[in-house]
Amino acid sequence: MPEIARFYGIVIKLFFGDHPPPHFHAVYGEFVGLFNIDTLEIIEGDLPTRAQKNQLFEKTPKPGFLK
Repeated sequence: MPEIARFYGIVIKLFFGDHPPPHFHAVYGEFVGLFNIDTLEIIEGDLPTRAQKNQLFEKTPKPGFLK
């Protein structure tokens, strides 16, 4: 499974040709969560609240987040 990003201890991975709906895997230590790419909602697994509150998983990140 290719790693496409790593930040604040969270590793984002994506399977090629994986099952629907389109999603990515977020790994944070021993926790794994699958997130819907369109809605950014967790669809399977779990991540600690601290990791889920990261701006990457917010639908409307704070201004200047990508600068």
